[in-house]
Amino acid sequence: MEKGPKKIACAIEVMEYQMGTPKNDYWWWTDGLYMVMPVMTKLHKVTGNKLYLKKLHEYLSYANSIMYDPEEKLYFRDAKYVYPKYKSVNGKKDFRARGDGWFFAGIAKVLPDLPKQVSDQKKYLQRFRDMAKAIAASQQPAGYLFSRLIARTYIQNAFCVRLTKGLILHRYAKLAAALLSWILP
Repeated sequence: MEKGPKKIACAIEVMEYQMGTPKNDYWWWTDGLYMVMPVMTKLHKVTGNKLYLKKLHEYLSYANSIMYDPEEKLYFRDAKYVYPKYKSVNGKKDFRARGDGWFFAGIAKVLPDLPKQVSDQKKYLQRFRDMAKAIAASQQPAGYLFSRLIARTYIQNAFCVRLTKGLILHRYAKLAAALLSWILP
């Protein structure tokens, strides 16, 4: 993708419109977290406008309130797939490898762009580390992830197939962390 003043101006226009509304419920699915969080930190770096970081935290807090499971330290796919309203085929919480991969990769892109003095940086880094542990616990001995992370006990079930897209996103995030000298257990 080409970089340039026109593209940056367009991104600023869209994000400043969104930030100018009283709404905070824009991020209700995990893919959206990956798409927008890094844009906000990049635009903060370009403009110096601290509203990007304030709104990032506000929007992420909303997303956490509807999709994050503090017990499992993973994200549900979106607001419609939250346990106990929605269950996996084996009655468990349904965390999608790809959905958690989107957030995991997105937060890996956000962390290096957050100013160190931002109080939320430590929270975001802890969330990243917690998710790394949760995802690692879901990894199969052969190295892959099932599409449903918690439903991993259904190894022979057709609903639990090997998922490379989720695994690639998780590997990207771990590699980003290693390159940035964050030590993950």
